[in-house]
Amino acid sequence: MDNASYHSKFMNKAPTDSSKTSQIIQWLTENKIPHDPSLMKVELLCLVKLNKHNQVFCTDEMALEKGHEVLRLPPYHSHLNPIELIWSQLKSSIRSQNSNANQTLPRIDAVARGETEAINADYWKKTYSSHQKDRRGIYKKDIVVDHLIESFAIDISEDTSDSEYSKDD
Repeated sequence: MDNASYHSKFMNKAPTDSSKTSQIIQWLTENKIPHDPSLMKVELLCLVKLNKHNQVFCTDEMALEKGHEVLRLPPYHSHLNPIELIWSQLKSSIRSQNSNANQTLPRIDAVARGETEAINADYWKKTYSSHQKDRRGIYKKDIVVDHLIESFAIDISEDTSDSEYSKDD
C-alpha cells in the first residue's frame, strides 16, 4: 500500500509540538510508555519521538483482523504498486477519448464507465504479471548496487598501524 493520507490514518496518532501537555501525557499513558508527568513539555515530546514507532495505521489493523498484512511502499515509489499502472492506463484512455469539443460530464462519465468495465480479471492478470516482471528487474538492479557499494566499503574495525599511512597521504 502506498502512503497516501487516506491510507495512513493512525489509530493512536502521536502528539505533536502543538499538542497540549495533558494530551502528550495521555498518549504516553495509553501507550504504556514510562514517563514522569512532571517533566517539561519538550522532555515529554522527546519520549513521544522515541516511541512513535508504536503507532498503528487503521487500514493495517483492519487488514490484520481479516488475516492480511499490509506492506507499505517506500515514499515516492508508487511505481511498485500495480494499481498505479491500471490508474495510469485508465486515465490515458479517458483522456484520449475526450477532446475539448466533447468534454461534457455525461460524455466523460460514459467513457470512464466503458473503460472501467474493460478492466476485467484477464486485464488485471496481464498488468500484474507485467508489474511483477518490472519489480524483479528493480530487485536485480538493487542487488547489483548493493554489491557495488559493498566493494567500496572500508572496514574501519581492522587495526591499522600508523606506519601504513603518512601525514602526506
